[in-house]
Amino acid sequence: MKPWMALLTLSLTKCVVEQVAAGKAGLDQMIIQAAGAMGKEARALEPFDMALRLFEDYGQYEMLTFLSLFLQLEAFNPDDQHLTLVEAYFREEIRAIWEFSVLQSLAEPQGMTEAQIVSEYARLEDILIGARNTAWMERILPAAVEGPVLVAAGALHMPGDLGLLALLEAEGFAVTRVARD
Repeated sequence: MKPWMALLTLSLTKCVVEQVAAGKAGLDQMIIQAAGAMGKEARALEPFDMALRLFEDYGQYEMLTFLSLFLQLEAFNPDDQHLTLVEAYFREEIRAIWEFSVLQSLAEPQGMTEAQIVSEYARLEDILIGARNTAWMERILPAAVEGPVLVAAGALHMPGDLGLLALLEAEGFAVTRVARD
């Protein structure tokens, strides 16, 4: 097994695995079903295999480094960690989710310097979030010309200079926060 596949496999928490085994639809599938029920077309922001290609630029040693960083996070109870992250999400502290992982890695550096850990997380953030957001804009903008668009993306894709919200504002869109009920 390649290190990136082990990383993706191990990142699934027990509760997520149980939900999938029980046949519960994920959020993506629920959005697609809701769009279909409203007679709306659902389009993907990226090819289905993008998650498998994200780490192509990483060498074997680099992926083993990421796997090591991830495994040290596993020293914390993964279900407790998942609950902490979900709670941060509902408190609308989206950026805290990413920073929480960085802080956990800094607490157990496993032979890496603080600068190396911070640098690796910055690179990972660019690959997982920044570069993908930029690429997604190439799909979002033409769709928006056709009419109203609902863009559904993970919460970590929203904040920051390369977040979808900032990228949309830079293209002239008015971004308005909608209060949760």
